[in-house]
Amino acid sequence: MNNGRNNKMLVKEKLNERQKSFSRRDFLKIAGGAGIAGAVFATTTAMTEVPGSNQDMIGSRLKDPYLPQYPSDYPWWVKEIDDTPNSLGTTEIVPSELVLGATKIYGKYQAFTDGRQDGFQAVGNAVTNQDWTGEWGQIAKDAVDNKNKWLATLTPDQMYDYRFGTAMVMASDHWHVNTSENNWIKLPVAATKVELSAEEMTIKLKNVAHWFGVDQARVCAIDDKMKPFFYKIAATSGTLRGYRPKGWVDPGRPVAWPYPYKYAIVMSIFVSLPTHRAGVGPLANASTATTCSDQDVFAKYMESTIRGLGYEAYGMIIADEDCCETPFAVRAGLAEAGRIGLAIAPWGAGLRTVIVVTNAPLMPDKPIDFGLLEFCKVCGRCSKNCVAQVIGNDAEPTLINGSYKWEYDGLKCMQQRTSYGCQFCVSVCPWSAPNTPAHDFGRFFASIPALAPAMVKIAEMSYGEYPRGKDAPPWQPWHSSDEWAPWRA
Repeated sequence: MNNGRNNKMLVKEKLNERQKSFSRRDFLKIAGGAGIAGAVFATTTAMTEVPGSNQDMIGSRLKDPYLPQYPSDYPWWVKEIDDTPNSLGTTEIVPSELVLGATKIYGKYQAFTDGRQDGFQAVGNAVTNQDWTGEWGQIAKDAVDNKNKWLATLTPDQMYDYRFGTAMVMASDHWHVNTSENNWIKLPVAATKVELSAEEMTIKLKNVAHWFGVDQARVCAIDDKMKPFFYKIAATSGTLRGYRPKGWVDPGRPVAWPYPYKYAIVMSIFVSLPTHRAGVGPLANASTATTCSDQDVFAKYMESTIRGLGYEAYGMIIADEDCCETPFAVRAGLAEAGRIGLAIAPWGAGLRTVIVVTNAPLMPDKPIDFGLLEFCKVCGRCSKNCVAQVIGNDAEPTLINGSYKWEYDGLKCMQQRTSYGCQFCVSVCPWSAPNTPAHDFGRFFASIPALAPAMVKIAEMSYGEYPRGKDAPPWQPWHSSDEWAPWRA
């Protein structure tokens, strides 16, 4: 293949027309001495990698085996927040109010009801049955039409990339079919239990998770505070790509309450840093899909391990969960909720969450606060760079459907992702950066509200206010190894 071909990913033209510069005078006024020092340090050493990090330009899909991208322990500037019976995070729970980390959720908050109506499941059902009725059906129809128009414009080389990327996505998604509750053969629970204290069991299971390749692993209790985040009806399998016969209908399965498990082990892995910077297109789509299938693998690894120790456990897979993942990631202390509506960790928005529920004795962790809420108020890079323009750009979150958050049009987002594959919001988030001394330095200053505006300017200076996304060919693994990974040739 021609390794010099132009395979720029799809980005709306209006992003190209925007101003990419900023006033250094304004920047200096905002930054102050600490901000200036941070800017100098960041620009001179930004790409210096540390051992164990996902190196930025070598084309690896996720990370070296058994070598997580980020440390298992948080740096000193990430604060833990006490979680008491009457609070979730730092805010007291009263009959009319509930909070999740820094996000307030008021009494009008509507609990999740039917997991089959989540975006990917609903769109997948519509595409499978070619049923274009209803809100999700119209989104699916528009996505199919958009994709067909886009494919008609591709050159032969671009179509080659699309076909390989799509094949990888389908291969990854097929894990969701075969690991679903209806198909998965569970390892029997061992007749005798390995007796350990809750503290010892927690430490050892976290170590096992890291050995498998998980980046972070933390624990939260499953109690009445988490009830609103469980579905009443869960999907049985919900992947979009191509395995369903026409006429297939997800029968669903009821989720019992009180829930039969006491604890959730909440694990996280991160999407490949090099590939998510492609923004949109085949490689970005394949990168997300392969990480999703890895979630299934890690969930079943941990489920089977715990059952082998003599305790009940259930590893939730993508599109077959009993609950919404983000609240568990927040309460367990893996992340805070960001402007884009996703769980954002101290190391970025490319966080994929894995939940394994169990009755093994465990010690819950505390939620964390690393200044994300205040940072999101002054940043807005995800909103400005969203190709589909679905993320709110107001400075403050507002009360929407029972919770304080930024506006987000999930329908348009799903249409964009189904049409082209997209992770622009993840890639442009300033927290989504390699684990380098410079970036860790920047994260520390970004966690200080007074310096947050300066750190936004530094991100714009380093990566551009409206980054186009990196050209994908150097990292596409279906090219020859000397094109994308010379060190493997």
